[in-house]
Amino acid sequence: MENKHLVHTEIVKGSKRVFFLDLKKSENGKHYLVITQSQKKEDGTNERKNLIVFENEIGNFMSAISRSILHFEPGESKRTPLVKKEKNKEFPNAYKKWSQAEEKLLTQFFEKGATIDELSVTLQRNPGGIQERLKKLGLISEEAVAA
Repeated sequence: MENKHLVHTEIVKGSKRVFFLDLKKSENGKHYLVITQSQKKEDGTNERKNLIVFENEIGNFMSAISRSILHFEPGESKRTPLVKKEKNKEFPNAYKKWSQAEEKLLTQFFEKGATIDELSVTLQRNPGGIQERLKKLGLISEEAVAA
């Protein structure tokens, strides 16, 4: 059965769970994201849990997920602390080496229209560092920074 409200879907398969990320459009034209976790129970039935993120919440939700991903280190046996020693600094990631994941997030958010200040908050880097990385990635010119 085709869902006329479905705009886009992604499926993430894990070893014991499957996640469905469905972007939908409501009758009033507003978008929302439904994240569904499906897991087989011991009796063979599927258990589903849904999380719904509405359009007015999606920006903050994406920023929080992006910041969390930056603290994830694959293969690490202990949970990575989200608050590092530098928690009192305004921009905890300032002067740290940029990872490929950070550059990808920076590019994606910038291409979707995020401002330098929004990128600074999301990536926890100072605005000057954001501008320099955008220049290095060829996303803005020297003239754009001076303006």
